[in-house]
Amino acid sequence: MIFLIVSDDLEWCRKHLLTKKLKDVVIASKSPQHDLALLATSDHTIIDYGTFGEWGAVMAGGHTISLDVDKNFSRVMSEFTDKWHVCEMKRFEEASKKTKKKVPPSPK
Repeated sequence: MIFLIVSDDLEWCRKHLLTKKLKDVVIASKSPQHDLALLATSDHTIIDYGTFGEWGAVMAGGHTISLDVDKNFSRVMSEFTDKWHVCEMKRFEEASKKTKKKVPPSPK
């Protein structure tokens, strides 16, 4: 299994998502077209917010995990298909407190 990161803010991703311990995480962004093609061919997706990731997840067709930052689309999709799972931001923040790790600030 490998995790691909596609983003329009690669610097933020390098700073907050990459560590030496994570050997199976790769930044794969090259261009918007390339990124969308990667998302569409993925087995499953984890997205934060924005229509770009949402459409990539829809085209991939696998399971999608989405934070509830875009409540309208994510909630509708979770009611439309059992493959769309919404993770409440409140729970994510609580879990971060328990592990004493700070939630990194959102990209621009």
